[in-house]
Amino acid sequence: MKKLLIALLTAIFVLGCACSCERLDQLINGDENGVYVEEEYDAQKTAETIYSLKDGDGIFLAITASVNMKEGNIESGESGDETAAETTETTETNETNETAETAENAESAETDESAETDESSESASEDINKNISIEFGAKGDVYYFATEGDYKIMDLSSEEYAVIYTSEDGENWKKATVPYTEDNTREARLADAKTKIDELVNYINYYTAFTGRRMLKDTETVAGRECDKYYSSSDIIILEMDCVICIDKQTGICLKLHYAADTIVEVGGEVNYECTEFKTSFDVPIPENAEEAEIEIPEGVITENESGSEN
Repeated sequence: MKKLLIALLTAIFVLGCACSCERLDQLINGDENGVYVEEEYDAQKTAETIYSLKDGDGIFLAITASVNMKEGNIESGESGDETAAETTETTETNETNETAETAENAESAETDESAETDESSESASEDINKNISIEFGAKGDVYYFATEGDYKIMDLSSEEYAVIYTSEDGENWKKATVPYTEDNTREARLADAKTKIDELVNYINYYTAFTGRRMLKDTETVAGRECDKYYSSSDIIILEMDCVICIDKQTGICLKLHYAADTIVEVGGEVNYECTEFKTSFDVPIPENAEEAEIEIPEGVITENESGSEN
């Protein structure tokens, strides 16, 4: 997704070349009285801050995000966003293969080609609309992760086993105790938790795609926390653009991002990210009445029973 946003900003730069030098400077660099976010906040420290809070009094974050991009040549898929070149290349390859397969039937080939053209047009006009909701909490080696319909608590505090709690609604929990083995180590489970934290950090640092411009500075309260607010806007014939970034003064974590752009070409859209709850003191609530259940063991992992039967 970040590549898409960078492409959007690049397109805006090209459009800006049609403006006067003064307006171009405002478009690309922002307000002459503004400051650069990077001078005060280093996004690379976000992960360090989260781990520091986790290993201290605990941390809890609840964030929501939405992406609505108007991009005629972008198609969304499981792996994120694919470029127009990739989409076109795939379409051309499919057309070539299908034409070869139906070479003996010209009429059928024409019909297939027409159908493909219609499908390609529908794909080309497909916008990107995504809504995301994430909750994360941790203290020590106990972790809580939640997205819609998927709640998980990982208690990795024991050196001998992991206790995994899962739920589909956040209320009815199942519990499984998984002993550590040679193939299912505590280090591997801690690595799983780190991967999820890294994914969260990617969302939090989303704002870095928009920090290459000078922005005016103010303050704003987000999720009950005092933030440095950076904002800029442009309205220059070919482009209307607004950007707001709010970064928590105490931790340096971005708690809010709003970016909206509309151009005279088929490029534009809106990105919103906001932290709705942020705590720097948190204990992961362990479900008391969780139903004992078996957990799906990854391939190659030896369970306690299997290990015992082999001896």
